[in-house]
Amino acid sequence: MSFLRRVERPLIESRVVGLLHFITKTKESSKTTIPGQLPSTLSQSTLCTILENPYWCTEKSDGERVLFLVIKDSLQLNTKFPITEECYIVNRLGYCFPLPWETFGHLAGGSCSLFDGEVMKTKDGIPVLLLFDCFMHDGRHCGDWNFSKRLAIMREAVEKAPDSLQSSPPKTLKVIVKDFVPDFATQEISLRIDAQNVYTDGVRQTKNDGLVYTPEKSPALMVPNSPTPLLKWKNKGKTSIDFMAKFPFVNLIKQIPLFVCGADGSEMECSYAVFGNQKAVEGLLRVAQEGQKTCIVECFYDFVDFCWKVDRVRKDKSKPNSPYVAWKTMESLLAHVSLDQLHEAMAKKPRWTEWKRSCDVPPGGSMLGATILNTTIPNTAMPGTPMPGTPMPNTVMNVWPSKRPRIEGRT
Repeated sequence: MSFLRRVERPLIESRVVGLLHFITKTKESSKTTIPGQLPSTLSQSTLCTILENPYWCTEKSDGERVLFLVIKDSLQLNTKFPITEECYIVNRLGYCFPLPWETFGHLAGGSCSLFDGEVMKTKDGIPVLLLFDCFMHDGRHCGDWNFSKRLAIMREAVEKAPDSLQSSPPKTLKVIVKDFVPDFATQEISLRIDAQNVYTDGVRQTKNDGLVYTPEKSPALMVPNSPTPLLKWKNKGKTSIDFMAKFPFVNLIKQIPLFVCGADGSEMECSYAVFGNQKAVEGLLRVAQEGQKTCIVECFYDFVDFCWKVDRVRKDKSKPNSPYVAWKTMESLLAHVSLDQLHEAMAKKPRWTEWKRSCDVPPGGSMLGATILNTTIPNTAMPGTPMPGTPMPNTVMNVWPSKRPRIEGRT
């Protein structure tokens, strides 16, 4: 988020993060500021969950996940964190980036609003904030409502932008409610993703990372082991795991030891990786030069060379995936659902809602249903794949036996 400036006063940042957790009724964690469960990877075993329950489908943008907090008067919430007429984007690390109240204040309603979303840049270099869920609007806790109601709230809030904001100056931040369709209409979303993994509709062109399925009847703040979890689908070559790498990062045979981290903070070495591109080499070199002892690396599995490859260093994360998440991701590689299989399954699913694509164009939006708000931001800078069923090599799938990890064939 190089187009925004981070709050320089720790007290303000502490108040904002405290209010965020007060609204979501969660405890602050050293792992991440953003509450809730991350999406599980869709596989043959979890596909039946979508077939048996109502879900909404949208595209998965390749952005940085954030929370968008708009506060008119936090004291109306009976909280100990006094904040008045302020707007913030908050990232995973708890860093807060203020936005102008005169531009975004209407999104608070009469009290306070908290949206879930992600920040990225369009193909034309324009920064966008993509909203995909809502915890609170106008002081009302709506996180436990059905997703269709939360979606309607987001769309209504953005569409109520003052007329003065409809014309966009050269430097703008576009606030967009992502376009969602019922699961049985998945193909309407997937057909907008081209061979270069770029999602295009009448509002934006952004880098794409797959599809996301949000359950209709689950809360915004999902609980672990939910019967209807948030699910994501990726092309097999795009499915990745966020591991931890430790200084000196590369061993004597030019391999990178990979670690995962349990809920109790325990670290487990599980496999090795090699560099996948020059960007990964430069990223780890930069981390070493900065004196960091650990970093998070995003890795893909190469079915040609049968090894993990580091794609990039994740600066926006401080902890790796848990053993459970990593294992389920590996499992999904073995039982991957192709896009054709997904289309076929969704096309046969009974319609659970009276839905059809509207031809009406929303204010500032497009015929494809996305809702958009163009807003001015300060001109500042923040400082400083094989077929399903292909056997998985032992060096990947023998990571977590019943008691302790096996490392490259050693117990």
